[in-house]
Amino acid sequence: EMNGLDVLAAMQKEFPEMPVVVISGTGTLNDVIQTMKFGAWDYILKPIHDYSILELSVKRVLERKRLLEENKQYRQHLEKEVAIRTQDLNKSTLKFETLFNLAADAILIHDTQGNIIDINQKAIRYSGLEREQILKSTIFDLFTETEEDVLKKYMADLNNGKHILFESYMKSGDSAVIPVEVSASLITMDNSLQIMAVARDITERKKAEEERRELEKQIVAAQKMELLGLLASGVAHDFNNVLSALTGYTVLLRSKMKQ
Repeated sequence: EMNGLDVLAAMQKEFPEMPVVVISGTGTLNDVIQTMKFGAWDYILKPIHDYSILELSVKRVLERKRLLEENKQYRQHLEKEVAIRTQDLNKSTLKFETLFNLAADAILIHDTQGNIIDINQKAIRYSGLEREQILKSTIFDLFTETEEDVLKKYMADLNNGKHILFESYMKSGDSAVIPVEVSASLITMDNSLQIMAVARDITERKKAEEERRELEKQIVAAQKMELLGLLASGVAHDFNNVLSALTGYTVLLRSKMKQ
C-alpha cells in the first residue's frame, strides 16, 4: 500500500519536471519538510476555506514552471552557441596552426623581454634545435653574438611602436649561420603585448649580391685593362712617329755626307 509520499516519489521519478501541489490534512512541520524533499512544489493544509489560496498556489507553481522552462531553453541555447563557437574556434585554431607551420619563412613570437613564446616548423629547422629547447630560450640565443646590439635596438624600436625590417644572422647548429631578413611587428595576443618576427633565409640573395659585386670588379678590371691598352697603343703610335722622323733625318744626313 502506497502513502502520499510514495506516490509523490514515484511521480517525481517518472516525471521529474512535473509541478506538484500537495494538499494534506496533516499539518506537522515534519510532513511539510518530507513532502518538499520528495519534490513537492507547494504544500496546502486542509480544509481549504479560501480557494483563492489554492488559486494563488497554482499560479505561483505555474509561474515557477514557466521560468524554469525558459531558463532551461536559454541554457540549451547557450550550450548550443558555446558548442558552435568552440567548433569555430577549433577550426580557426587548426587553420592558424596549419598556415603557421606551413609558412615558407621562420616565424618567432616572443615577449617584449625576448622570451620565446611560440615558433613554427621553419624556425625549428633553421635553428637545428628541438622545439622544447627553443621555447626555453630568448631571441638573443637564436642569433649570433655579434647581432646582440642590433637585436637590442630592434627591441627598443618595436616597443616604441615601429615596424622593423633589418638583416641579421641566425644560428643554425654546428657553428653554422643563416643570413636572414627579419620583419617584425608588435602584436597583442592573450591580452599581452608580444612581438612577431618573420625571418627569411636570404642565403641565395647574398650569393647573388656577392656574384654581382665580383662581376662588377671584373668589369672594372677589364675596363682598366682596356684603357691601359688604348694608352699603350697611343704611346706606341706617338713613339713610331718620332722614330719615323729620326729615321728620315738619318737618311737625309747620310745622303748629304756622300755628296
